[in-house]
Amino acid sequence: MKKIIVILSLFLLSHSMKAQETNSSKLKFDLAFLIADAAKGFPETFNSLTDNKPYGRYYSAKKALFGITERAGLTYLPPREKTKYNEAENEEFYFTQLFKTGKPYYDIIKDSLELILDGSAKEAGLKKIKIKSPKQSSFKWTGYQYAINKKTAFSIIYDDDDDNSIRLRVYSPFRPADVSPPLKTLGCIVISFDNFVYKYVAPVYGESMNDISSTAALAAKAFNNSGIVGKDYRYTWYPNKTVYDIQQMFKKPIVVSEIGGVTAK
Repeated sequence: MKKIIVILSLFLLSHSMKAQETNSSKLKFDLAFLIADAAKGFPETFNSLTDNKPYGRYYSAKKALFGITERAGLTYLPPREKTKYNEAENEEFYFTQLFKTGKPYYDIIKDSLELILDGSAKEAGLKKIKIKSPKQSSFKWTGYQYAINKKTAFSIIYDDDDDNSIRLRVYSPFRPADVSPPLKTLGCIVISFDNFVYKYVAPVYGESMNDISSTAALAAKAFNNSGIVGKDYRYTWYPNKTVYDIQQMFKKPIVVSEIGGVTAK
């Protein structure tokens, strides 16, 4: 993938330098910079952490197309295991920038960005894949991914519910410098209450079972982090089980919900 990214950036850079200084050449030059920076983990684009949530980390950006960083940033999504409701997902680290209808440079983005991505993808042997929002999603969008061997290099997304605004994403094969490699799932803590049909599952992450000194402490940590209102909970420790395994264990009317993982150390 890194070799593909280098080809993309060189292709865009050569075409932007041959052109006169226009919005189109500026777009190609800035895009070439972002793609080249993605190949190194965005060291030049990375600015600072702005938000840290269980399902993602968000960073401000020092670089963006046309220098407009107000609607640009970096996103890291950790890997997610398969559950009853969704397939397993690999970790992702990408730059994203939004261009809203009527704002500066929207017209050049609307007219040229997809065409430029098409040309770059063809040069690098990427496949263009149409994508759209899931049926159950309240946020409606359509767009295209440009990928090779199921790895996405960049994408363009048209926000159907946001006045046809346009989002660019450029993906890196690395994770952020402040994110440690993912830990293994050692098992799951399942929290429940008397007379309730709900069971709450917290995966426990670590390097080995030796990391676990107290399952009671892990259960308390998972419960406190969850925001669940209640008291006198009970917990069960299931070693070597995933969230999907737990969901398969319990049938209706039991409802099994994931509440976010905890680390053993």
